[in-house]
Amino acid sequence: MKKFRFYGYGINFPVSIFLYTIIMISLATPSFANGNAYIDQLIKKAIDQKLYEKKYWKTLLHYKETLFGIESLVDDPRFFNAKNGKSNPKDELIKTIQIFFDKDYEGTQVPVCKFMARFTWLKEELLPDPIKVPLKECDKLSNFKVGSSTIIFPTYYLNNPASMFGHTFLNLDTIYKSKLLSNAVNYAANVGNRNVFSYALSGVFGFFKGYYSILPYYKKISEYSDLDQRDIWEYKLNLNENEIRRMVYHIYELENIYSDYYFFDENCSYNILFLLEVARPTLDLTDKFSIAIIPIDTVKEMQKQGLIASSSFRPSNSSKIKHKASLLSDYEKEVALKVSKGEILPKYVLDLDISDDKKIILIDLVIEYSKYLLFKKKISQSKYKKIILPALRSRSKLGKVEKIDYQIKTPDDPINGHDAKRLLINSGTLDDNWFVDIGLRPSFADMLNSDYSKDAGVQLQFFNTKFRYYTEDEDFDLESFYLFDIASIAPRDSFFQPLSWKVNAGIYKKYMKAGRKNTVFLNFGGGVSYHWFPGLCYIMPEIEINTDDSLEKGYAIGYGSSIGIISNLSDSISSHLSGKILEYDLGEEHTEINATLLTNYKINNSNSIGFEVSYLKTYDVEYGQYMLKYHFFF
Repeated sequence: MKKFRFYGYGINFPVSIFLYTIIMISLATPSFANGNAYIDQLIKKAIDQKLYEKKYWKTLLHYKETLFGIESLVDDPRFFNAKNGKSNPKDELIKTIQIFFDKDYEGTQVPVCKFMARFTWLKEELLPDPIKVPLKECDKLSNFKVGSSTIIFPTYYLNNPASMFGHTFLNLDTIYKSKLLSNAVNYAANVGNRNVFSYALSGVFGFFKGYYSILPYYKKISEYSDLDQRDIWEYKLNLNENEIRRMVYHIYELENIYSDYYFFDENCSYNILFLLEVARPTLDLTDKFSIAIIPIDTVKEMQKQGLIASSSFRPSNSSKIKHKASLLSDYEKEVALKVSKGEILPKYVLDLDISDDKKIILIDLVIEYSKYLLFKKKISQSKYKKIILPALRSRSKLGKVEKIDYQIKTPDDPINGHDAKRLLINSGTLDDNWFVDIGLRPSFADMLNSDYSKDAGVQLQFFNTKFRYYTEDEDFDLESFYLFDIASIAPRDSFFQPLSWKVNAGIYKKYMKAGRKNTVFLNFGGGVSYHWFPGLCYIMPEIEINTDDSLEKGYAIGYGSSIGIISNLSDSISSHLSGKILEYDLGEEHTEINATLLTNYKINNSNSIGFEVSYLKTYDVEYGQYMLKYHFFF
């Protein structure tokens, strides 16, 4: 048999093959072992440096301290590599390193593409040897072009409780010159088809799943500006190219990943803050908020931390319509309405005995308003075409706009408004009994100290609590606690006819046969409001339900109406005169008549003063109350 010479020794050929195989296996085995050993070295290095305790790692995984220890606010298990990654930053870090740097990893998706922000940071912190662990790349994320970024704030939508706080989302510019073609990054709840009570319950207790989504900016403008009639503020951010790149990496990590959505804290605005903290690690945004997170407050915090470079205003379609209508007489407005509804042909406008400028404004108003009616599905597509095409033909005959000023005056920037939290100190008398009030309201605004809407009555208050101390009786007690107090006094005109409404619930002191007692109540109503002299006037039928053991039957249900006038006498002075009558026919029967005058003088963004005079008649007994008030916003 032929022999094989190996280091001077003669070996049978079959034996040589066997030994060769053993040798090759032995040579290969250390290589594999060394690869695992090196990953172990990287893990040891990460643990020694305590990377799992680093603020940036916690930001990337959305970790926050809770009553039960550290936990991620992301609830989708697909966001984590370790089984217990939601609540264990260390195990999540170890498992992530194993996956990222294991050259033999096989999966349906390249892990660095799925978690590019984590991979980039770990690579920078651990500086792995590319010879020992070849580093993977993700072409679709590594080669994209970076533009600029903007925070978008659609303002308050009065007729939807979920939108009355406003909203924020992120805009990323693309290679296109038009901002409308940029990408809007939004976080929102997937609400499905819910009735109003299910909607409120799910939003408060986190039964919705919230998702990040990426849509063209023009679609978001259509949603907020065209459909919801909301003006938009754009706040350009001073993020550099590397910061925006990190943020985009993290956005892709969150693609199709859900978190439980809560209206008050883990909402649209709060979750956008994580993207900014990933972009610029020195920011400290998410830890600045806890109980109630108001969208505009998050923008203010961005400004405080030097993130905002400039702001610009984008008026809604409704603002454009109202501005054009303000340039016309009542007769001309009526003609525009009839043309928009197809009752008059647009060509007849050309024969009106008015100036060409007025004809231009009138037809431009028709074009804008008919689009609005189509968006709101108040006219059909076929009817819209029958109106818009003749209107455009008539408009083309009138030439260009030269002397007409279509520029809408930029309102006060909401970023300069007062803060949401308010400390209240009152001093006054109730039937010659002197008292002092101390109150705290976590959020947000009432009709008199709201910087957020000058032409409407906006009231959004949650957990508004007030304690009262009577000097004569030396009695200190809860005066009122409003779980929520929401009112939308939305003015109507020829073109827009919103309903005004209000709802509030909680505990307040009520005069009863047994005396002045704390009573649980629910009050709601709806009506209409108009801008008349001397301000915004409203009338609102309403119902109130009271329940307490001190009541004769344990409850009292009344119906009636309230009227009021809200006046902005200047930029700093406002007043609210209101009256209400309720007839309680169910439960403990009685009639309640109330009249109140409130005033407010804004000293600056943090301080305001005012007075209140009120009259109450109930159970045929009259009471009078007078107060001086001080508000501190923070």
